[in-house]
Amino acid sequence: MKKKVVSLFVLGVASLILVACGNTGGKPEDMNEEIYNYGVSAVETTEEYLNADITADEADNKMDTLEQSANSIETDEMIDKSVQASINLLAAQFRTLSYNSIDDNISDSDLNDLRDARDDLKETLNME
Repeated sequence: MKKKVVSLFVLGVASLILVACGNTGGKPEDMNEEIYNYGVSAVETTEEYLNADITADEADNKMDTLEQSANSIETDEMIDKSVQASINLLAAQFRTLSYNSIDDNISDSDLNDLRDARDDLKETLNME
């Protein structure tokens, strides 16, 4: 009897581990591969800026390219349009940051907005 209980317990734990491993993220099923990759690049660019690895101007230039590339893809999928809109938002925020960096006038509020937009995009891309 004790062996059956232990076996059932081990089976239950193994099942939970398998279920948890199945939700590790990755590209959402209905998302266009190119748009997904542009979204991941937008997250990475944002993190490079927040980690002070690149300047606001460099991030602005990268985001401008990503924005143009992502928006050039025709799609009817809502999830793709959501990623395109998130990239557009991040690009607009980097334009503002780039402009404000001229006067060293980047506020905590600007950075928090940037983090929030990045986090929303990460959630859409299943990166969290």
